Amino acid sequence: MQAVFKMFENTYEIYFQSVPSFLILILITIAAIILPFYLQIIIHEAGHLVFGKLTGYRFLSFRIWNKVLVRENRHWKIKTYSDRDSIGQCLMLPPRKDNRETPYALNHLGGIILNGITGILFLSVSCMEIAFSYFIRLFSFTSGLFGVIMFIANGLPIRYFGNNDGTNYLALRKNKSARYFYFQQLKQLPDLQKGKTYGDLSLEFNRVIKEKDLDNPILGWQKMLEYYSYLDQGWWKKARECLSAFQ
Repeated sequence: MQAVFKMFENTYEIYFQSVPSFLILILITIAAIILPFYLQIIIHEAGHLVFGKLTGYRFLSFRIWNKVLVRENRHWKIKTYSDRDSIGQCLMLPPRKDNRETPYALNHLGGIILNGITGILFLSVSCMEIAFSYFIRLFSFTSGLFGVIMFIANGLPIRYFGNNDGTNYLALRKNKSARYFYFQQLKQLPDLQKGKTYGDLSLEFNRVIKEKDLDNPILGWQKMLEYYSYLDQGWWKKARECLSAFQ
């Protein structure tokens, strides 16, 4: 802790001597808090990418905020994505093999694995007896803190956190139909990325999903895809039947 106290002493001597230097300290503090937040989001999505590739998944896109990296016709492109529902997202296509053999655990949990590992590493660095600057020590601490928070928020299958990675992983693990539809949904992503609507997709709706299974987030989403497809094609009666299944 001696190095930490020394850091605060040096910070006081440097930044508390004038108004301009104090304003600089405020900017440094804000940067050391905001940047780690985005860093851990990038790390989380990179985890899906790395562990997905290790298990045979194929890259489709990598998005941070409204900028998305895609590969089209063997060329890398950066596009602007307007309809975003999350800060970051890495989309991977499943391996070209039978669904019963397709791995899903590491691809799904890769994000929280990297969040947890880097979170612990950053927290360890922030506590080291090394003469780090104020920015480096605060940056390390907040990076570690955000890493642990994201590990918990995305890993614990608790409804309070919504349909996070942990919840979806358990949904896939417990239900064979969920795994089947999950891989079918992933295979439709390239067409959606090209601008096709739900009515254009070759979604499979002849498999019956029992109402008691609609609490499963994967199967529930499959039912919603069916609903969107019927809406897109103007089949109002079938669309209403889809919604009534949730009641």
